[in-house]
Amino acid sequence: MARALLVESDIERGNELIGILDKAGYPVHSALWLYSSDRYDEWRLVIATPLVDKEGPLAAYQKLDGILRKDRPDFVVSLRQIQLVSPTDLVIRSVNETYPTRESILNPTLFGSTSGTAETTTYIEQAHLYRVHGTNE
Repeated sequence: MARALLVESDIERGNELIGILDKAGYPVHSALWLYSSDRYDEWRLVIATPLVDKEGPLAAYQKLDGILRKDRPDFVVSLRQIQLVSPTDLVIRSVNETYPTRESILNPTLFGSTSGTAETTTYIEQAHLYRVHGTNE
């Protein structure tokens, strides 16, 4: 199956969503568009938030959905495209290892990164990074 391309409008919508969440006080530790065929065969907007650990994934999605329904009912990214994860998620840790400081991301596109242990390895085929290490928390 051919991999879909991440287009500029997706990148803009992801950036807009992060801005909406920041304005609403929703904690975003890291955020990126991710294509990783060992997880799923489509692009996903992965958002690492401490709410997943503190309140659980369902509550984190409900808060995100509530923000979008209240502030932007016309927003185009569906919740199916969004993957909420813990800041300790393997992919997030891999990205944090690649970008070990809170400095600005000069090249937001990441290709072919592998991270993990013998039991749990993840391969990031491609990613577009918005934020790592909670640079805007």
